Amino acid sequence: MLKKFIKKLLRVFCALKRPNQGFTPLEKAIDFNQWLLPIKVYAGLPRKRPKVLRGLKPPSTQAARPVRKFFSNGVKELYSLTGFSLIELLVVLGIIGIFTFLGLPYFRSFIGYSSLKKDAWTLLSTLRAYRQQAIIEHYNYRFVFDTGADTYTIEQRDATTDAFIQTVSTVNFTNDLTAATNTTFQPKGNANPSSTIILKEKSSSDTINIEVFSTTGLSKITSS
Repeated sequence: MLKKFIKKLLRVFCALKRPNQGFTPLEKAIDFNQWLLPIKVYAGLPRKRPKVLRGLKPPSTQAARPVRKFFSNGVKELYSLTGFSLIELLVVLGIIGIFTFLGLPYFRSFIGYSSLKKDAWTLLSTLRAYRQQAIIEHYNYRFVFDTGADTYTIEQRDATTDAFIQTVSTVNFTNDLTAATNTTFQPKGNANPSSTIILKEKSSSDTINIEVFSTTGLSKITSS
């Protein structure tokens, strides 16, 4: 019914548009069995369809063919994909867990030794800085070490009488301070007396030694 109604409507439209030439070009151009959706109106086509249009198939089947091919290939590829099974996944996780368990002690040792080196280099840089400051400011700077509390205190003192003036700072070590001798940096750049400072890592036997020389006041790491 809808097709007949559209045919009549188009005939009326064609009669109003081209009353002298009839309806044949429009009827030839519109094949309702093949070209219903989308409807293309070629009002100027000749009575015979051109050779270009003779071999064309309906757009519905012609357009649907690549789409069907695409979806059929996509479904085949989707079903052909394979993943990991639960057993394979558990085996991989088990292997990772074993390697992690074996490497954990070495990782802890590395972290502990890194912390020990950090304490040693921080102390070394502080010793060098306050030796330079004693030369510039003409004060004595005394390092007082406490092996029980794993700390050291820096005191500012008079250069002539060595009288106490003030406490500059108190620093805590992350690791153990096993041995140290109190030493004072003087304005001439020397240290009185010389000192050997030994730092030990808490969870292992690793140690680092820092030597302070009395004549020059220089300090360096002698063993690690």
